[in-house]
Amino acid sequence: MAQHCVVLLPQRQDFLNAAHTKWAQRHVPEAITLYTKALALYPDFDTFRTTVYKDRPHLIQAGIAEDDIPLMVDLLQSHLTRNP
Repeated sequence: MAQHCVVLLPQRQDFLNAAHTKWAQRHVPEAITLYTKALALYPDFDTFRTTVYKDRPHLIQAGIAEDDIPLMVDLLQSHLTRNP
């Protein structure tokens, strides 16, 4: 009987969730790396931003300060602008 190997590639939501987790754990550089990987899989920055803002209640519940969320989004947009 033949065995098939299925390789599952991480999806954008996987990277986004991992980034949220790293951020909540205060591992900001790792979070930025994961957000950047997620961003590469979104059609545009506005869609990414909207998705992050939809996760706002979960981020706050995980201990992220509400005021830090737009700062992280701005940082990622700046990073994207410098590294297209």
